[in-house]
Amino acid sequence: MKVLVDGDVFAWQKHGGISRIYKEVLPRIARLDFVDKVILVGQGLEVSSLDLHDCCEIVNVTKVQLQRYKPWRFWYWLSNFINRSLLRLAWIRLSRTGDVFVSTYFTDPPVKCPKIVVVYDMIYEVYPDSFESNNWQITVQRKKRAIKNADCLISISESTKKDVCSLLDVDPELCTVVHLAAGLSEGPPADASSREPFVLYIGGCGSGYKNFDFLLENYLEARSSIFSDMQLIAVCPEMPEEDSVARQLLQRNPEADVEFIEDCDDEKLAALYSQCDLFVYPSLYEGFGIPVLEALTFGAPIACSFSSSLPEVGGDAVHYFDPISKDEFLAAAQKALEEGRDKSYVEKRKVHAMGFSWDNTAQGFANVIMSVSAPKPSK
Repeated sequence: MKVLVDGDVFAWQKHGGISRIYKEVLPRIARLDFVDKVILVGQGLEVSSLDLHDCCEIVNVTKVQLQRYKPWRFWYWLSNFINRSLLRLAWIRLSRTGDVFVSTYFTDPPVKCPKIVVVYDMIYEVYPDSFESNNWQITVQRKKRAIKNADCLISISESTKKDVCSLLDVDPELCTVVHLAAGLSEGPPADASSREPFVLYIGGCGSGYKNFDFLLENYLEARSSIFSDMQLIAVCPEMPEEDSVARQLLQRNPEADVEFIEDCDDEKLAALYSQCDLFVYPSLYEGFGIPVLEALTFGAPIACSFSSSLPEVGGDAVHYFDPISKDEFLAAAQKALEEGRDKSYVEKRKVHAMGFSWDNTAQGFANVIMSVSAPKPSK
């Protein structure tokens, strides 16, 4: 069997996030007995950065760039037209021999084989006000079109399946849940003596649904009680903007010990997970919640919002709170801090995290691939 996979996600996200899923899953799928070849198709990919040469045939379609000529608007339009045409022709050629197609990010190429679309969340549909740019509307339309033309869907959580079925009127029988796994694995123990006690947060500081303002406000108010002498470390892809609520809170509390880390590689992130006294995940909505699973992998005490997919990931190994309730948050944080790094609790968290693995994820993908490519029984 030949499995066609679009490399669209690798064109705009070389590391982490969704691209990490396929760097873990594709090699495992390629090693399965029923798979002859995995063909990754993209345009303008930096092939050397993918680390998928050993398991995939990579078809990197030429990308034309004519925008340097004037008038720029015309040449930009022409470049896009040519590039779309080249990619379309490549898909038509490959679909003659492909047995199944997997869309990594709502692509809908002209292939004749069965199509599988992977759905990660419905955040744009559920929390549209969290996004300032209107670009999300393009993604929503693209998602609708890809899902409408799909033979089946893979959802990364039961919560996401419920949302996609209700919001887009999808038949639940067409959607299979395949859980993800932790992006990081536990390494050698970190030296906890190298840092003062701290609370760890990982996520966006500007996206409303990540609920960072809620965490920061309550951390600042509780510094004299449960968060006494504890630093807050926020690993964020960006600093809070000047006019943001977070920035205003920090300006009113200049003595607060809050550190923002924008550039955090896997080694540094692993050290933070292994050293933190408390990991807090206050998100209003997630499609899965990999940071919670990573924190469990390192045995960290966790206070987590009871929303969307997060109870699926955390199980009974974390302490939950209503993400808009200050009292519930402080109570959950207090319980997690009291448990701390006690050996029995650490073991419980790690055992729970072991229930999620990339081998299981790949097998889930494989089961869907086999089911959609199997001959349909005659009526």
